[in-house]
Amino acid sequence: MRLKHVLTINFIVLAALPLLASLVYLNFTLSQNYRNQIEERILSLSLVKKGKIVSLVEGLSNEVSLIASGALLRSSLLNWNLSGDERSAPLIRKLITGARVTIGDIYNIAVYDSDGNYVSSILNEHGNKFNNVEGKAYPYFLVHQESAVPCLAVIMEIRVDGVGVGIIQVDYYLESLIYDLKDQNGLGKSGEWLFTIRADDGGALFVTPLKYDKDAAFKRSVSTNITQSPITQAMMGNEILMRNSIGYLGEKILASTRYISRLDWGLVAKINEDEVNALINSHNKNLYIIELFIVASSMFAGFLVSFFISRPLDRLKSYTSALRGGIDEKILSNGWTEIRQIAGDVGEISRFVRELKDDFNKKVAERTKELDAANLALKEMASRDPLTGLYNLRYFKEKLNYEHTRACRYKSNYILVAFDIDYFKKINDTWGHAAGDEVLICLSSFLNRSLRSTDLIARVGGEEFAILLPEQLDQGVRTFLERLRHDISMLEFDFNGHRHHITCSFGVATFCGDTRTPAEVIKKSDDALYQAKALGRNRVVYESSLDNVVDISRDLAKNSD
Repeated sequence: MRLKHVLTINFIVLAALPLLASLVYLNFTLSQNYRNQIEERILSLSLVKKGKIVSLVEGLSNEVSLIASGALLRSSLLNWNLSGDERSAPLIRKLITGARVTIGDIYNIAVYDSDGNYVSSILNEHGNKFNNVEGKAYPYFLVHQESAVPCLAVIMEIRVDGVGVGIIQVDYYLESLIYDLKDQNGLGKSGEWLFTIRADDGGALFVTPLKYDKDAAFKRSVSTNITQSPITQAMMGNEILMRNSIGYLGEKILASTRYISRLDWGLVAKINEDEVNALINSHNKNLYIIELFIVASSMFAGFLVSFFISRPLDRLKSYTSALRGGIDEKILSNGWTEIRQIAGDVGEISRFVRELKDDFNKKVAERTKELDAANLALKEMASRDPLTGLYNLRYFKEKLNYEHTRACRYKSNYILVAFDIDYFKKINDTWGHAAGDEVLICLSSFLNRSLRSTDLIARVGGEEFAILLPEQLDQGVRTFLERLRHDISMLEFDFNGHRHHITCSFGVATFCGDTRTPAEVIKKSDDALYQAKALGRNRVVYESSLDNVVDISRDLAKNSD
């Protein structure tokens, strides 16, 4: 074997192959990072979608609670129970028909008496006796088909003075409630949302048409025995990311499962693995071209190096028989100059590879930073009330539990203030829900400006708010709360040219290192709020004065909104 052949082989083995191995490792690392970004995105999308469904259901529960709390509806149903006067039925139907017009997206409202007997409904169809689902506590939710119309039923007990006088069932159009589940933004071309409920046999029953099976709603189900199915894992309560799992068509998919425990519903966001791999390959296409160019350049450089290194030796060999007096130094000097030139070219290639790698690492770091920022923004959105921008109930409970743990550990105090807007329902009934929303937004803006950065304010209900103050109750705090109540009463709102003021009632509870749980502290603040309502509203009541009121519920009934 000639020397130039040995040099060529050695250069490829010692230089080109390690370079190729490094590029393969770089491909793997970048591909894995891009796949991780796709997985984080599908996890974030499914979490946000779950939060939207939970918020939607909570809103429906509040709407039904508002209907069930109507004084005229409760008194009419009480008369029905006591006297059996069927003249109450038309009045009840009129009331629930008005609620349907006000709220919208309602298919039917049915009312039953305390024994479960049918009283009235919007459709005016004589219904059967109401049978409560075994093991279900009011309120609860039920997905069903009414006259081939998919509905989400919110079932709640109607109570008067703490005693159940009947049951109300509000059927919402399921299609309009989960319309945004059809939005596949972020899931690619093959992506899809799967939404299921518990079937009669314990399996998972689809309640929406599937992308590749338009007739799947309330017909197609997945058995509990198919544990490798993402929808089965979701109904089992497992919120996980499943790679290379099996879709309902038998294809391999990447899926994120979510379980809504209160409703016993399953939610799956999925995308085909073939599309994930295609996205990764498309992302790395330019990289493959550059790597091919680098490898080809390295091999070409190897041939050049072997040629220019062996050339002086070949020339020397051709002259050995003729050269008697010594070696022609000119031939050797020409050979080593070419070698130095090739060495410089190889150095340029090495610098090019290093700069390419640094550029790729920089781009990966930038994409990772952008993804972290997006995830942080999604987390912030999940903890905020969409109307007012204040923190929501879930986030407030998390911070309350944290503050309670901290107070127990360090023997410190905190103050919980519960308050709501007096006669807020009258604002909605008189001026419309747009006016009510404007009051909530303006009041929230005022509260944000009035509180300190260490205080936590959250919207925990329709017109209900809560403030967490990490300090001891003293005269300064009492003065602050009284000033806050007075300043709110001075706020002015313009409803169609009519100026209007609002007031708020406050209930204050204090944790002083005792053995109470956060739920018990919340209960105390609610009791103080109820007492403020009973004493005439627009006042601040502390838990220390709760013993001065004998029957709060009776006063609340007299002063009901």
